Amino acid sequence: MGQVLLLLFAVVAYLIGGIPFGLLIAKAKGIDIRKVGSGNIGTTNVARALGKKYALLVFFLDFLKGALPVMALTVMMNGFSFNLKSLFFTFSREALYNAGCKAPSIISLAVLLGAFAVLGHCFSPYLKFRGGKGIATSAGATLMLLPLSFCVSVGIWILLILLFRYVSLASICAALSLPFSFLLIYSDIECFKYSWAIYYCLFIAVLTTVKHIPNIKRLVSGKEPRVGEKKESERSRQDR
Repeated sequence: MGQVLLLLFAVVAYLIGGIPFGLLIAKAKGIDIRKVGSGNIGTTNVARALGKKYALLVFFLDFLKGALPVMALTVMMNGFSFNLKSLFFTFSREALYNAGCKAPSIISLAVLLGAFAVLGHCFSPYLKFRGGKGIATSAGATLMLLPLSFCVSVGIWILLILLFRYVSLASICAALSLPFSFLLIYSDIECFKYSWAIYYCLFIAVLTTVKHIPNIKRLVSGKEPRVGEKKESERSRQDR
């Protein structure tokens, strides 16, 4: 695939990822989400300003931003025919050998599109390269790229929420688990050894951790709020 076409796909994924749904939905309700609470455009701040119903809508749309670029590529790869199972690159090991492993460069392109969609959300070109923390968007991309690793991360997220009730801690640990679950699940599949999938997992783990540095500081100081806990200051609330 030509470098120009590759760059074009990456730019489109970045522009899709950069759509600030949290800001747009809040503005439709007459609220500038950047002036509420932490000023973040993510799910948690939307929940604070508009309630859970709109927060779930924002989460779903941000999730789709990560999933759609990869989904579009798989549909194109399948001759624009819709097949639910084939939408997932790694839905099964059999699917990998029958589809992706015949063209490992396609897997690398899918990984690139997922990563650029996440970058778009975190550094939106429509918001002077500011944005959210990328949890929902990276979840969407990971589901389409590595659904088995996605399931592991979701399991870890749920477990840590139940045990400690810190959304930030659960999100960081879920992201950090990606490289390890990838190596455990997919490392023996030859075509993945030469794709960018492991770099995608490392990218998500590092980016999520960096974007949560303020939360990490609050966790260390004991000031990070738990789920369902009222906070002394709206500004101290952490967002996705």
